[in-house]
Amino acid sequence: MPLRFAPRWYWVLLTAALLPVFLALGNWQWQRGQQRQAQWQEFARGDDAPIEASAQTLARLPRYTHVRVAGRFDTARQFLLDNISHQGAPGYQVLTVLELAEGNKLLVNRGWLPFLGYREQLPDVRLPTEAGAGSLMLAGRLAALPVAGLPSGRAAPATAGAWPRVASFPTLAQLEAAY
Repeated sequence: MPLRFAPRWYWVLLTAALLPVFLALGNWQWQRGQQRQAQWQEFARGDDAPIEASAQTLARLPRYTHVRVAGRFDTARQFLLDNISHQGAPGYQVLTVLELAEGNKLLVNRGWLPFLGYREQLPDVRLPTEAGAGSLMLAGRLAALPVAGLPSGRAAPATAGAWPRVASFPTLAQLEAAY
């Protein structure tokens, strides 16, 4: 006796009802892949040699442009971006303000430091004395602040208290208010 394919009517109905949902989810994933590809191409475009930038030109340059700027670090006031992992380990990204020769300020991401195990014990973010003493020439890429996947993961830095100040996915306006 040959086997016969005879699904029950409620399974057919359930499949037909969920088919548009599955197609919408597939389309959403496809669009996310396209966005990631465009972002990667934008990043790769910035692989050119760094260009000399000033306060006036920085605002007009596209994201991920490789730039070179001169200025001096504000070593007294720095921010720690919390909840940033690197190779699976928790930690902070260190943000330091670079005062440009024209007087404008640029936020520089100096890199990642590991979480020391206690919220009361922050990592040492001091700069070598030669880095804070005079004018520096820095090269890097222009980028935006990282954003949290969920809005509940955001926490603005304190507007008073000791430095460095810890924040979790703040906006630029929140950092400016604390600075």
